[in-house]
Amino acid sequence: TGTEFGNIYIGHVSIVGGSGDGAYCIHSTRPQSLFENIHMEGPTGYNNPGIKLSSASQGSWGSTVRRCKWVGPATATSFRGLYIDIDGGDVEIQWCQMTRGSVGCEIIKGEAINIRHCNFNLQDSSFSSEAVADGRCAIRLSGVGLKKAVRIGSCYLEGSTCCVWAESVESLKIESTFMDDLGSGSDGNVRLRSAATKN
Repeated sequence: TGTEFGNIYIGHVSIVGGSGDGAYCIHSTRPQSLFENIHMEGPTGYNNPGIKLSSASQGSWGSTVRRCKWVGPATATSFRGLYIDIDGGDVEIQWCQMTRGSVGCEIIKGEAINIRHCNFNLQDSSFSSEAVADGRCAIRLSGVGLKKAVRIGSCYLEGSTCCVWAESVESLKIESTFMDDLGSGSDGNVRLRSAATKN
């Protein structure tokens, strides 16, 4: 997460989170980086999320996450598989699977974020210690950060509250996507939150 420029490549590895809470398997602040074919696990009893793309330092704009898998433990401790909080640029998420936890992918801010051919399944309260309703969904567009264009296509989404929670977004397109609220959600498959700053 230093101040050097980007073009970081991490691929074809397996990462198991350690005996601590809150540390992502990968936390990047480097732009134009590629993460692919990475298997990540959160150990039982700890909250070790998957990949965090941050706006700190140089920022992680222009990054791609491809064919990565994160599996949270079968306990009430795991949180996000992907966390995107970038200034400007774009992020590509392709052929990824995020299983068990609160949120498969949380987007705080970014310009163009494309999510394609992803499987965010079993985002359920039985696997999550996050009690709030908006914390149990496949994709969450949260906060008041600027999200200019979010595209979700050809995905499989499951969440016990809802599948897509939109708190703020300027442009949202969902196409060719299967969504299932696991039969326990009262918000439907997609919720455009009425108190949102931009919808």
